[in-house]
Amino acid sequence: MGLLPLGSIGWKISEEKFFENNIHFLNDLKIRFNMGLTGNDANAPFGWIQRYSSTNGYLFGGTNTNGISTTQVPNPNITWENDLYKDLGLDGTFGNRRFFFTLDYWYRHGYDMLDAPTSSIPPTAGITSVASENYGILNTWGAQAQLGYHQDVAKNVQVFATVNFSWSDNKVVQEYYSPGTDTGYLNPIGKRVDRGITGYKSTGIVRSSGAAQDWNSKHPGWLVNGDTLRAGDLNFQDINGDGIINSLDQTQIAKRSSTILGFGFNFGAQWKGLRLSTNISLGLGGQTAWKKVDMTPPTKDASSLSMWKGSYTAYNTNAALPAIYAPFANQASTFWLHSATYMYVNNLMLSWQVPVSWTAAHHMPESRFYLTGTNLWTLINPTPYKDPRSNEITDYPILRTWTLGLNLNL
Repeated sequence: MGLLPLGSIGWKISEEKFFENNIHFLNDLKIRFNMGLTGNDANAPFGWIQRYSSTNGYLFGGTNTNGISTTQVPNPNITWENDLYKDLGLDGTFGNRRFFFTLDYWYRHGYDMLDAPTSSIPPTAGITSVASENYGILNTWGAQAQLGYHQDVAKNVQVFATVNFSWSDNKVVQEYYSPGTDTGYLNPIGKRVDRGITGYKSTGIVRSSGAAQDWNSKHPGWLVNGDTLRAGDLNFQDINGDGIINSLDQTQIAKRSSTILGFGFNFGAQWKGLRLSTNISLGLGGQTAWKKVDMTPPTKDASSLSMWKGSYTAYNTNAALPAIYAPFANQASTFWLHSATYMYVNNLMLSWQVPVSWTAAHHMPESRFYLTGTNLWTLINPTPYKDPRSNEITDYPILRTWTLGLNLNL
């Protein structure tokens, strides 16, 4: 139980005389401000109380006894997380109210966020699990906008459209982390939650044996995952300067692992009782890398994506992909980075309202027939070998569905 106050204030400025006399391109304009405190019960259950589990006890003679052990160190002072939310917005219309818009800028200060202090406990403490504490602080901010249009273009004919826009970012102010390993870009303090993509910086495919020999002669002892550089291999930057490409050479290869801007489009038209509408999603910007299981080359025991048919060979030295034997060919690297932009049609709906005059004359309930399709078409696919909404190639594909139905108002 907690106290979570909130409040809002608004001013319809378009009704003021100074606005009416000087601003003519806007029909309505409202300014509003909201502020409130919200709570979030994000903790695992019973983190506040000591719990036990059965285990083997002491050995008496040749017999094991039953015993119990603690499952975690409890935290009796745990509380809900808190978010202080602020929002400044504008609502308005123009073009004789055929157009409407909404603009919002919001800021959220999250504090008392639950975070397990595991990284701050030394191994000598003998503690394997500890309840979360109200420690984390995260600031998040963003903007949202909507622009809509509605117009009667002819008798009994209406068209409508809405475009939505969203953008957000965040910064970690305080959380538990390991100072020994979470260094550089992995240090979370002052960074966004999305740490980007970790991988290798590729210098491209070695196109010939001569190029490989020349590189090896200039870099004695050069190894990529334990192998000498060969024609068809991917080569990489030596981040730590030891002349060996291994896990120590991984670094941040993209600052974000998802799209930066989000858009939603709703379009439709209506003629009498016949209505057609659709919804389209668009994500812009950012980079993504193929999943490891998606880009793994084939072996004698396992198949892979058909794209590997075009991999490097002695007869295909200009191939787009490295040789199937190339070390780290299936590791995240700049070689596999590509645009994260996507665009797909979420749904399409066609409906027909049976004229009320007809249903009333035949003593029937109000009726509407509809045809709805979901997950219909991908217009821009950053991963053309699979549905962009699937996580990996091994996931069961998201199905396209069509539904034909009838609504009756009894």
